[in-house]
Amino acid sequence: MPSDEFDPVATARSLLRTSLVGSLATLDDRGGPFASLVEIASDDDGAPLTLLSRLAVHTRNLERDGRASILLDRREGEGPALVRPRISLRGRMRKVEADAVSARFLGHHPGAAQYAGFADFSFYRLDIEACHLVAGFGRITGVDPGALLAQRIDSLAAAQAGIIAHMNADHRDAMILYARHYGGVEGSDWRCAGADSAGLTLVGQAGACHISFPEPADSPERLRRILKEMADQARGKSR
Repeated sequence: MPSDEFDPVATARSLLRTSLVGSLATLDDRGGPFASLVEIASDDDGAPLTLLSRLAVHTRNLERDGRASILLDRREGEGPALVRPRISLRGRMRKVEADAVSARFLGHHPGAAQYAGFADFSFYRLDIEACHLVAGFGRITGVDPGALLAQRIDSLAAAQAGIIAHMNADHRDAMILYARHYGGVEGSDWRCAGADSAGLTLVGQAGACHISFPEPADSPERLRRILKEMADQARGKSR
């Protein structure tokens, strides 16, 4: 029987924030399904972002019809893949300005900087209209899209690139502590991929790790205070 502690919203949120690749399904020129594999990053509120070339079939499909679905799954772990959590998201993909999302996407996928500026590449965001979660036996349910997304804070979004650069330049040790004490993941190569009202996203060889804040950060100043308090608490536990 499933545990009473199962939290479908938290499970779905975790997949949104820590998935680096996903299956993108679009509609081809005959209205049939076309599935492909794409790199994924989470926007400030958690919605999936991807970087697509206009030369790709899936991009041409989206230019005709923005309706799409993205499958995100927890690929690592023990046991059969089909018992691990996954979410199917349905909605519409829309093109977004690079200035609004490039810092976050390149924080998740720094290698994409080699081609992100090419004229045929554009960033896309899935505006989620439905979410279906499968997380094991007896754990299959729809999740309200409104419950998945965090509040977007304009001042944090504007400061995103600077926050990411500052964390990666000056706070490598703190990120190791965050991942170990709050994410339960070991590693020494963590880099910051994003910071928003809901938490801190770290990426390393172990994959992606999302560190949830104890309370929403409603400004860059509040975010800095929360991160300092969490680092101090983690260092205290390490002693």
